[in-house]
Amino acid sequence: MKARIYYLSQLRPSGGIRTGCTGKEERIRNGLAEWILFRQYWQEDDSPAALAERMDITGEELAGFIRERFNEKYLALRKRLRIEDAGEILLEDPGLPVYMAGRMVGISDK
Repeated sequence: MKARIYYLSQLRPSGGIRTGCTGKEERIRNGLAEWILFRQYWQEDDSPAALAERMDITGEELAGFIRERFNEKYLALRKRLRIEDAGEILLEDPGLPVYMAGRMVGISDK
């Protein structure tokens, strides 16, 4: 949960109510907030291209925004969120096998 809260806080516009952000930037912020809040990153077929398409932007624009806001790449962001969520699941159900918690959040056991 700590990672989700951090990432969501980084999506807030800085500089008050009137930030002068573009419609595209707002779409990216809202799309990423939805992706994080509803844990859409759990989907195994989740890809940066699919997420960008849902936001009506290019993959390069999404990658640039994530790099600028979070100082990491899309795959690292997704992995961090998935690992933290798997850890929370294991805390709630200590008897659950680790591989099952991983599968629940989209981590394959290959």
